[in-house]
Amino acid sequence: GEGEGEGEATDIDGDGVTAADGDCDDNDADVYPRAEDSEADGTDQDCDGLDGPDADGDGYVDAAAGGDDCDDSEPAVFPGASEVWDDGVDQDCDGVADVEGAACAADLTITLPDGSTTTLDFCQSWEFTASLEYDPDDPPKVTAFQIELDATTEAGFNCRVTLEQEGVCGTGYYDERDSSTTTTLISFDCSGVADPWEDSVTMTDGYLRVDTLDTGTDSGSFVGLPLQTRLAGHLHVADESGFDIEGDLDLTLRQLAPDGEEAMACHVSTGDEDGDGFVAPYFDGTDCDDEVATTYPGAVDAWYDGIDADCAGDNDYDADLDGYDSDAHGGDDCDDSDASANPGAGDVWYDGVDEDGCGGSDYDADGDGHDSDDYGGDDCDDADGTVFPYALELSTDTDGLDNDCDGSIDSLDTDAEQLDASASRWGSSLTVSFASMTFPFCDAEYTTASVNTNGQVTFGFESADYSESALEFLTDGPSIAPHWDLITPSSSGGLYTVDFGNAFGVYWDQATSYAITTSVVLFEDGSFRMRQDAPYPAALVGYSCATDAAIPETDLSEQVAHAGAAGIGNGTESAIFEWFGYEWDGSTSSFPGEGVDQMDLTGSVLFFCGTGDVDADGDGYTTVCGDTDDDDATVHP
Repeated sequence: GEGEGEGEATDIDGDGVTAADGDCDDNDADVYPRAEDSEADGTDQDCDGLDGPDADGDGYVDAAAGGDDCDDSEPAVFPGASEVWDDGVDQDCDGVADVEGAACAADLTITLPDGSTTTLDFCQSWEFTASLEYDPDDPPKVTAFQIELDATTEAGFNCRVTLEQEGVCGTGYYDERDSSTTTTLISFDCSGVADPWEDSVTMTDGYLRVDTLDTGTDSGSFVGLPLQTRLAGHLHVADESGFDIEGDLDLTLRQLAPDGEEAMACHVSTGDEDGDGFVAPYFDGTDCDDEVATTYPGAVDAWYDGIDADCAGDNDYDADLDGYDSDAHGGDDCDDSDASANPGAGDVWYDGVDEDGCGGSDYDADGDGHDSDDYGGDDCDDADGTVFPYALELSTDTDGLDNDCDGSIDSLDTDAEQLDASASRWGSSLTVSFASMTFPFCDAEYTTASVNTNGQVTFGFESADYSESALEFLTDGPSIAPHWDLITPSSSGGLYTVDFGNAFGVYWDQATSYAITTSVVLFEDGSFRMRQDAPYPAALVGYSCATDAAIPETDLSEQVAHAGAAGIGNGTESAIFEWFGYEWDGSTSSFPGEGVDQMDLTGSVLFFCGTGDVDADGDGYTTVCGDTDDDDATVHP
């Protein structure tokens, strides 16, 4: 046993106290019983088991020295001590006198009118009081509450949010626009720097969403008794000057309950007015139209109705989401079901591939309706949309182009004849003859026609009418209307005809003050071509045999010719037409008129296969219109 205990009896650090006498660290001369331990610094200098001073001996270190004892002169005051109610002393050191178990979380972001933001902890000092209604069978109900949150306790640095809410009846949304809600920002200094926004502002917009409002499970009256209450939710309020407050709140405390107050009103909302399960945007929800129950995120969205039913925020006229609206709804995407087909995709001409999805011939680069003569067509210049067969070329032209591809240029091309259109201010009917062809149309063959100066060619009867009436068009007599309207080329522009031998063209060139430019070319097989180079918003376009007054309109812009056909149609229709109307209020016209079609044919070239062929097999299609075997009724487009 020699030498045992010699270490504990030795004062290694020379502080006058050995380990045996209570030196808890004999390697540190500053550590020994009754040494000065003035702060919580990680070392227990006085070896009392605490890091820092504990003057009242309650086992908790003085808060002023870095501990958590909020009053180190009173042994009954320390964290977790029992609260003595109504004495003004914070026995449990939760920051609030006469309250137990106080807990606060309120990190709120303040946005100032200049757009700057700061996020602060508004639990530096806070109060939460509630009015209650008691029921012998249910836990207490909160009927109103007041909240005061401070982001600082420093003098001269005041940033406080106060919220008063009446008409409380459970969880939900409380609207700042309702008179029952008042939220105020006292912004004497929330930014920490001098700014012009140091003021008191009452919010006018926004909401408080209460997610939790809990008073426990015990029923009956708690007047004068401790009652724990918790409120948790989200605050987002603003005012018209640009102040904004947003953040989550979670407040819990146990305090003496007040006298009971009967609830008189209820000002809570679900935030979902239409009941579709989605909250309105006003409450930061995702329902883009909270007045329509069929509109919400994920709803079935029908394209082209102008309603964003699924709240996706996309363009309702761009179904393939390629950034281009459908051409059927004012856009220029001719295939709105394929995102790879759009005007921006580009189209390599003459390769036989329709890259932009717009249909049409891949051998008609200038879009004049005629394929290049280098690829089996008859267009002598497929880079110029003003040059194509049967175009109007006048001997007075000086553009140096063979516009009609007949081999003659400008003054050398003398086949255009100008008709005298000066007979009537409102138009007239002029007879023309086909020198070298017969035009089959509506079960008859014609070598003459009447040209109505108002944009119509009639057969077997004359008309100078400009009514553009669909009923008259379907009953007066066989006619073709490239642009039936009040054109009157006598006022300006010209009316021309050209006899090409195998075709006959009628041209209204920059007629009237509206500079209407339109034409029709009749071909000897009964087909015909219309061009709408510069139409007026109101007109009737199409043809009629005048045998059926009940024929409905057709959307001409949607018509596609059958494979191998000379143009649109089946060859057996008594009429194909569309009326583009307007509204007249007695003094002005409105285009388009309500409930009528909008002129969408500008720049279009329409080929009609016509009615000049017979339907031998009775299948409803003629050879000119794409029937490849007119002796077999089972074979047709």
